[in-house]
Amino acid sequence: MSIFQRVITKKHITSQSEKIKATYRLFSAYFQNSAIQENILSSKEEQFQEGFLRELFVKILGYTLNPDANGLSIVLSEENIRNKFPWTYKDVTEKCKKRYSDFK
Repeated sequence: MSIFQRVITKKHITSQSEKIKATYRLFSAYFQNSAIQENILSSKEEQFQEGFLRELFVKILGYTLNPDANGLSIVLSEENIRNKFPWTYKDVTEKCKKRYSDFK
């Protein structure tokens, strides 16, 4: 049994349809751009952290980076990132390769 009635969920999604499509267009324009993808893949994780937060959360989803007082704030610090996400890209890919036979 779901938390929300299907009729309510469908009504909400329908009312947000244009906003969702516009947000997805922004997302696609940046993250599906082959030149940007190549740049991301060639960057070190630490080099792209701030860029990722700025592009996805600020420019696409409408959050604000601290210390901007307007809106929902995102605080970026090495300690916060390492505590929440202790694995490196290499750790994640190695664990995925062990778990999923078709992971490349």
